[in-house]
Amino acid sequence: MKRFLPCLLVLAVGCSSSEKSGDGSAGEQAKKRGDELALQGDLAGAEAEFTAAIAADGNYAAAWNNRGNVYLRQGQVDRAISDFDRAAAIVPSDARPLANRGWAWYLKKDLVKARADLDGALKIDPKHHAALYRRGRVLWAAGDLVGAERDLAACAQGSPGDADALASLGEVRIRLLRFDDATQAVDAALKANPKHPAALNARGVVAHHKGNHAKAIADYTAAIAADPSDPMYWYNRGICQLDEKRNKEAIADFDEAIRLNPKNPSSWKLRGFAKFTDGQGDLCLPDYREALRIAPANWPDRKEIEEWLAKDKK
Repeated sequence: MKRFLPCLLVLAVGCSSSEKSGDGSAGEQAKKRGDELALQGDLAGAEAEFTAAIAADGNYAAAWNNRGNVYLRQGQVDRAISDFDRAAAIVPSDARPLANRGWAWYLKKDLVKARADLDGALKIDPKHHAALYRRGRVLWAAGDLVGAERDLAACAQGSPGDADALASLGEVRIRLLRFDDATQAVDAALKANPKHPAALNARGVVAHHKGNHAKAIADYTAAIAADPSDPMYWYNRGICQLDEKRNKEAIADFDEAIRLNPKNPSSWKLRGFAKFTDGQGDLCLPDYREALRIAPANWPDRKEIEEWLAKDKK
């Protein structure tokens, strides 16, 4: 499932041990041009400039770090890790390469290495904003919601206008069933960014939980408008449509959720159920069978679907 990757570009502005900031060297000038191009979104140009900076000074840690960030934004995670390795080796006291490498390991789903790097970054700088946010996301992925809330709350406290941190904090609190606290975080996120899709979705989840389906659907719809590529928003609106007995609308939402993520068995199951309640009994069966086919053996809904299919055979 696609999620936001905030704080992805943590540029290092320091210089290598062999250069002084602003000394006009070729490496320093190339690195500055790379920084500007990266901020403008010209990743190919930024990569070329950082590579030139590294060629001018192989110990230029900031250039290694920043080129690693460019690779990360390009989806070249292994190359990014290699550059962060070099930056961290040159300046072991700099938290930034560790924070960046930790995020790269998170993207590779190696939570153990991600946690180790982020712990290292926070040992160097306990208030490092990106490291706090990222470790919170790692702990969340590892199932440590209490630890995740701690880090995300510290991140949000250090930067009250960070909508990404606040939205993630709200989502974690929803999973902790602390809906009022979640609302506080999500409202703050939306004050910072009224179109933040994860925050809109989270506010919809709270409204859905409280039985306010109209508000939930409105928030899910706003989340979809802000980021139509996230299947979770379509899925959540589909559930709410189903609760409202708007079966055709639910089917349409699950259609899109399945198109974006065909490996979620729950989307197939719920689309099948929506078809069944809409009077399309025969059309629901292929969806149930597909849900069973792709679901893991320990899927909680497996027994229920198997019983439904068994009844159909009688």
